[in-house]
Amino acid sequence: SDPLDQSTTRACMDAKWTDMDALQAQGARRSAVQSALEADACVLVRCSNKAVVRTAREALHAGAESAYVVQLEEEGSEEVGYVLVCGKNEFGDCHADALQRTSRMMTKLTHVEECTPLHAPKDRHEALANAWVRPNGWKEFLRAAQPLDEVFSLYGARVAMYFRFLGHYTRALRVPTLLGLATFLLERLEGRWQAVVRLTYALALPLWATAFLEHWKRACATTAHRWRQLHDRAPPRAKQLAQRLTREPWKQMAHGWIIAALFVCNCGLLFFMDWTRQFALPLVTQTKVAKSFPKYESLIMTAASTGHTVVSILFSTVFLNGLSRTVAQKLNERERHVDQVAKENGLLAKMSIFYFCNMYSTLFFYCFYLRDMEKLTAWLSTLLVTKQIIGNLTEVALPFTTAKLLPSVSQRLSSWRSRDRLGECDGAAIVREDIAFVKGELAKPAYDAEEAEDGLFDDYLEMAFQFGYVVMFSAAFPLGSLCAFINDVVEVRSDAFKITRLCRMSVPEGAVGIGAWLNILGTMGFVSIITNGFIVCFVTNWLDVLLGRPLNILEKTFVFFALEHILLAFKCTLEFLIDDISLAVLQDLAREEEMKSKKWK
Repeated sequence: SDPLDQSTTRACMDAKWTDMDALQAQGARRSAVQSALEADACVLVRCSNKAVVRTAREALHAGAESAYVVQLEEEGSEEVGYVLVCGKNEFGDCHADALQRTSRMMTKLTHVEECTPLHAPKDRHEALANAWVRPNGWKEFLRAAQPLDEVFSLYGARVAMYFRFLGHYTRALRVPTLLGLATFLLERLEGRWQAVVRLTYALALPLWATAFLEHWKRACATTAHRWRQLHDRAPPRAKQLAQRLTREPWKQMAHGWIIAALFVCNCGLLFFMDWTRQFALPLVTQTKVAKSFPKYESLIMTAASTGHTVVSILFSTVFLNGLSRTVAQKLNERERHVDQVAKENGLLAKMSIFYFCNMYSTLFFYCFYLRDMEKLTAWLSTLLVTKQIIGNLTEVALPFTTAKLLPSVSQRLSSWRSRDRLGECDGAAIVREDIAFVKGELAKPAYDAEEAEDGLFDDYLEMAFQFGYVVMFSAAFPLGSLCAFINDVVEVRSDAFKITRLCRMSVPEGAVGIGAWLNILGTMGFVSIITNGFIVCFVTNWLDVLLGRPLNILEKTFVFFALEHILLAFKCTLEFLIDDISLAVLQDLAREEEMKSKKWK
């Protein structure tokens, strides 16, 4: 469309409000809002109603391509103003980079209260959502195939890197899944063959964890190089780190005591739940209902035991995790961090300690204290199935049902008017359709976890602790890797549905990898050497069956330390021999550095 003449443009710039009919009468041929929504970077800036025109002018002076004033009147409250800002794409970069630059530019303005990025243009966003959520055939569904380059172009490297890791982890789970299925089918063998099969599977898990992490490092470096993220590493923040304000000694001591108190409370609750399982559950057979059906006494006991396990899991995953999250956030808020990355790493360190106690304390209790293989298997199997159901309900089903059934706040919004810098406008019907799209975006919840700006904290947390279940305790339940694989195949599509359909667009951010989560996964891989060796030597009788005679405690201890040192040596050897960055990527980086040096000369 051709812009209006200079006088009309100046009149539109100076007017506080311009009606749609007036703009249409002046000869405009196209919808102003539609032009903005078809741009590469479109953000909605919230400010007070009195400052909307000033904010629009500041956005234009700051470098925005166009700004559209949208007035929003809410019932029972003061009027709130919105400015629809379209950013420039001068450098030929992708949608995510332009959107990130525009969002940061808007947050620096004086009167801005909130900056909400909008999704990509409708056609491009719909094409990505359909290809991402609905794969073509079962092969792509099971392979966790994803349009990652398009995800990177629209959502940025941070979101795309999470889905790159999720797909890589899901495909890597096929190895322990096949081994677990083979172990489950061959368990019917008697004698030494059964012990050989279970022992092989238990010792293969730490080796697989090491190989997976090393392969992921190389794949992550290759992907980051393809997305031009290895060249954007921030320089060392030596000056900022030197100026970092640390906590006072008494605050640091108080934080340590709080963490220790929560750990003791967790252990106390663990012993209480085990006591109720051992002493309270037998009382179920003494009830009148159980005595009325003596033939079903074993079935009643099984149902009561399963119900106790489910209630305990719900208590630990809902109540204790919620309490731990609140305490970790409060402690993290009282600390002064250098930047957002340091803040997120501090929150991750605290929550990983709390969640490690909540999620794994029962398994460690059954493994190292009671040394009960049956209880360990029952708890792990129930935990994996229960968490899978709860996770899908809370992440996708509940938000989708709420968005469909409950009336949104945006349905009560009225009196929307638009103003374009160039004065472009079309019929009111097209404008109303575009505004409905913006109102729908505002009604969606933000894809931001609490205290985590990237919105992926909970998703990473779920995958990290599921990885711990598989590598540390799956020897007690060989089908655990199969449950994890099924969950992750569904998780890829459910997370894609959540980010494209249910949530707002988050501000794109750059990322070289998965950050501190890689250290947590490496720690769990190291702990898996200890847990699997302990299960083989002290919890089960596989060594006794394999050797044909019972071993005493001294011999079992010697075998445990021998296995632990062999697996640890193998882990260290793999980490030493396999480079984190492939040779092709290193050659490309060296070639680019050489070209830069020649250019500056």
